[in-house]
Amino acid sequence: MKRRIALGAAAALASPWALSATPRPARHEPRTALGRIRHKGTLTVAVIPQRPWFFADNDARWTGLDVDVANRLAADLGVKLAFVHSTWDGIADDVALGDADLAASLWPTARRALTLAFSDPYAATQVTLIAHREKSSGLRRAADFDRAEVILGVTEGLASRVARQRLPNASIKPFASEAATWQALLAGELHAVAAQTPLPEALAAEGHPALSMPLAEPLTRRREGFAVRASDADLLLYLNAWLRHQEDVGWLPERRLAWFGNTPAPAAP
Repeated sequence: MKRRIALGAAAALASPWALSATPRPARHEPRTALGRIRHKGTLTVAVIPQRPWFFADNDARWTGLDVDVANRLAADLGVKLAFVHSTWDGIADDVALGDADLAASLWPTARRALTLAFSDPYAATQVTLIAHREKSSGLRRAADFDRAEVILGVTEGLASRVARQRLPNASIKPFASEAATWQALLAGELHAVAAQTPLPEALAAEGHPALSMPLAEPLTRRREGFAVRASDADLLLYLNAWLRHQEDVGWLPERRLAWFGNTPAPAAP
């Protein structure tokens, strides 16, 4: 037994690995997504800038529902927060390729589901048409607006994409800002504007005399939650538990009310 130990020691000394100048790391990189986030000390969240989810206020500070949610999540994890400003076409890849730990306010699609896993929803949005009452008289169904002579105003974002998909025959007129879009609608230059939560709900509450919501059903409804890499099962479990807790204590309902008014809460999957 003593001889075997001696030989083993000699072999170890003779091994090139024993003479390596590279020290063996004392601690290994965490293998779980939650472990990696807490180890690096920062939660990186991919977001798409648009009101009221993520936008700059009058003091050039980022605000919105996603800012509130991400700040509270990072605080509960005990880490700092960083945002990755993304796009509609790039946000899934930002998460899948590791540029962000997760995406906020994202909904599943067939393509996204190939590489991402989605949490329970924490917000809901819908896209519908807000019409000029006189100019759109007699137009009541989506099919009525899907004609070349109908002019629809849009700004870049979800509403624009949905309008182009659902009403491909309409004449789509893009605008650089929401203010310019509404000005054109009120001037009677447009038949309607494709609008996203919370604008339709605000219009319904105010009852603007020159405008109407002609469609009985919205063009689309989306339930939005977190998106993580498909392999990050531990992070997904944590996010779902965290969301349930924030619903139970009333924090998420209060934040939705603050940003979206009386928009209905997202139904459970």
